[in-house]
Amino acid sequence: VSKTCINLTWTPPEDDKGMPIIGYLLEKRKKDTTEWIALNDVSDPIEDVKYAVKEVTEGAEYEFRVSAINESGSGDPSPPSAMVCAKNPNLRPCFKDPEDFVVVRAGNSVRVKVCYEAEPPPEITWMKDDEPISPWIQVINTEGMSQLCIPSSKRSDSAIYTIKAKNSVGEALHDIEVRVTDEPKTPGPVELEQTSQGKVVVSWAPSPDEELDDRLYYMVTQHDSNTRVWKTVADRLFTHTYTANNILSGTEYHFRIYAKNDMGLSDPSLSPTWGVNSNKVPLASNSSFSSNVCFERPPSILVPLKVHSPPKGYQLYMTCAVRGCPTPSVSWYLNDVCINSDKNYYITNSCGVCSMYILRVRPTDNGEYKVVALNSLGKAECATKIIVRGKH
Repeated sequence: VSKTCINLTWTPPEDDKGMPIIGYLLEKRKKDTTEWIALNDVSDPIEDVKYAVKEVTEGAEYEFRVSAINESGSGDPSPPSAMVCAKNPNLRPCFKDPEDFVVVRAGNSVRVKVCYEAEPPPEITWMKDDEPISPWIQVINTEGMSQLCIPSSKRSDSAIYTIKAKNSVGEALHDIEVRVTDEPKTPGPVELEQTSQGKVVVSWAPSPDEELDDRLYYMVTQHDSNTRVWKTVADRLFTHTYTANNILSGTEYHFRIYAKNDMGLSDPSLSPTWGVNSNKVPLASNSSFSSNVCFERPPSILVPLKVHSPPKGYQLYMTCAVRGCPTPSVSWYLNDVCINSDKNYYITNSCGVCSMYILRVRPTDNGEYKVVALNSLGKAECATKIIVRGKH
């Protein structure tokens, strides 16, 4: 049965009384009427024991009866069938080859089309990061398809969008990651500091886009007064520092810091010139006093955790950077429960870079993650969320 067709079958009479049956006459009656309407003529019998009735109205109910025809004409009709409604069979909502990931350049429109099958027609709901979508986001629903439209996208429109289709039979949900991005903005000012002979620490303020783009990283290039050729000395840095080695006395050095993402490369941040007398403090060799320098400091977060939205079953690698003296102890928490000893998470802390690795992301990994750094002088923490795609 569908809204446009009702398929019927019947069994032939057990006894033809010696006169072969040459076909059948089929009749229908609409509910709340008394008239039986023939679907064929006695002179044009239905030769098979099945028939597709297409002369129906969607939503109307019908009953049917059939009469055998031989050379003498038609016999008595069969008892009426049960009432049958011309409608599509009930179907739990299901999505047809939906997208999982959409990336667009900031300023362009976002269009996410999702096709579905369901009967009766479902109620469609869209969510952004598990919250109702904003009024300026358009949703266009037509038969068998729902479309989400953002006319002029912004970086803040990046999120996990969830479509929910629900009818009387059941419901279905699907997550789509929308990433709105652009060439990143230039990183902030660059500072240079000598930590030991031949080593200079290059540090910089993050790009303003870093918080909105979990795929943003940094590249460092360098040239000196001897060669005057720019060369890449570090790439795919997720921190804001780089240690330059083999710095020669009497040579001037310059550094450039770039931010990079899927869309391209930012303009560089230029460092001050590192030269012969940079960052040097003269000390009298015969001075009659001594000075103790204290480097102790409470923990601080140099690079915070970023929001991640991995698909279920994929690998995940999260990092942040902390500093402090004495070296702080670092603990990881998922929804306020410590996971340092949980074998599902591989956690490391090397030179202030704190990392957590998940081999295969599970729906139970969804939630808020927090890093707490603690030493004798204080505490620092940062938090983020993991939103597992395809967790429904």
